[in-house]
Amino acid sequence: MENNLHIVTWEALDEMEQGWPVIQQMYADMTLDDYLARLRKAVTFDYRQFACISSETEQCLGVVGLWFFPRVWCGLQADIDHFVVDKNARSQGVGKRLVDHCLDYAKEHGATLATLDTFVDNKDSHRFYFREGFTIWGYHFVKPLQDNVCPSKEEGLISKAN
Repeated sequence: MENNLHIVTWEALDEMEQGWPVIQQMYADMTLDDYLARLRKAVTFDYRQFACISSETEQCLGVVGLWFFPRVWCGLQADIDHFVVDKNARSQGVGKRLVDHCLDYAKEHGATLATLDTFVDNKDSHRFYFREGFTIWGYHFVKPLQDNVCPSKEEGLISKAN
């Protein structure tokens, strides 16, 4: 299947909305309106998405967001955001194509490293990221400042150190 895939860049909201059926698979509690509202804010920070499209069906098989942050500790950081592959297209090269594209794009734009977050209970993603050469350098602590930020995760997956 990998030869029948191509990557497109989405920078406008109407383009990004095309990926909603895939995004919704990970964020079942999120509405399309909430998603678009969040994207409206994200694009003001030079946010973009890459989509992996089937050349045969023109169906979106995976979506990943990417943006850049200048950081004191590392220089220019490329942050990979909400990496989602359609459940029916997993283990077929879609994720690899997307991550390779993100990393190449980040290098071309001067990033010193790429980071991403994944939920601690998403073991399949952990195996994938390790296989792609990512390592764990630390913890990403979260404290919601408003209600219903991510309802399925707000209880905390690791609430206290042992």
